[in-house]
Amino acid sequence: HTLFQCHPARQVWALSQIPTVMGTFPTDSIFANLDHLFWRIPSEFDSIAFPWIIWYIWKARNEKLFENVDNDPLEVLRLAEREAQLWHSAQVELHTETQASVEFPNRPQTRGVSLDSDFTGYRCFVDGSWKDSDKFSGIGWFCTPSNGEPSTMGAANLRRSLSPLHAEFEALLWAMKCMIGADNQEVAFLTDCSDLVKMVSSPTEWP
Repeated sequence: HTLFQCHPARQVWALSQIPTVMGTFPTDSIFANLDHLFWRIPSEFDSIAFPWIIWYIWKARNEKLFENVDNDPLEVLRLAEREAQLWHSAQVELHTETQASVEFPNRPQTRGVSLDSDFTGYRCFVDGSWKDSDKFSGIGWFCTPSNGEPSTMGAANLRRSLSPLHAEFEALLWAMKCMIGADNQEVAFLTDCSDLVKMVSSPTEWP
């Protein structure tokens, strides 16, 4: 409700470049709304700002709740779009610097942060969520094919793992099972957990 249905949020979405469709977006279903944002927006619309729009709607909600500050919807949108543009520009600069300074090998790197541009398989990003105070762990994956097919994703919660590393490992195992089930061939798994990479690369060092 806070992100999509309340009056200030609806104003922000209506002012944005993301098309709103009566009965389709925004709705009272968080899953339908995210499905629309990730995969249903026509390519002629600039939709890169939607994660920042969601974030700044949430920040505006917190300011209203905890500080009794009313934010103008147009200003909320401008802040979000400015942050999105700055992030996008930083990625272009980073990519340019990387291309200029690094020679990529002809195959994916096990310990690198990126893949060779000629890689034609699937990229599957995996992640785990763990808190000592929670009863459950969260695991998820996001798979992007190189042939233009739609991306796929999965998320689940499990009884809390022993540690954050266990949660990361369970996320990888589940993502692998899902890729096998979908018959996806040549999959590169990517994670932000360096210990998980070390475990897979040198299993004898991690008994």
